[in-house]
Amino acid sequence: MEPPERWRVAWLQHPQLPLCVVLDGHDALVYVGFSLETRDRFDDLRAFAERHGAALDDEVRPTTAALEQLREYLHGHRRAFELPLRPLGTEFQQRAWAALREIPYGEIRSYGQQAERLGQPSAARAVGHANGQNPISIV
Repeated sequence: MEPPERWRVAWLQHPQLPLCVVLDGHDALVYVGFSLETRDRFDDLRAFAERHGAALDDEVRPTTAALEQLREYLHGHRRAFELPLRPLGTEFQQRAWAALREIPYGEIRSYGQQAERLGQPSAARAVGHANGQNPISIV
């Protein structure tokens, strides 16, 4: 049996928006969310990793491109990202999240508009649910 893939965890400190960032073994983002403030929430993240056959390490190289680009974004110096992403979800969720990434910086779309973009205009509620499950909240 192969050992589990090792995911690395980093916390980006920012006064308005501290983030928790998880990178896979190839430096692809698998999770970006608001900083985990309690042990229970970290345990939830550990369980998320285990569901996907991975284990968490509490270290990450501070010069990782993902962390640098997120820092630039938090300080207002970046509007688009050039990063490998690995959002883990169902096929529908993957499609919904891909549509989210197509929305230009500073613009908004309703769930209905996003559902239309997916070719499923009656799926607005499903799109909203998928968006709520997005493990990469920024990018």
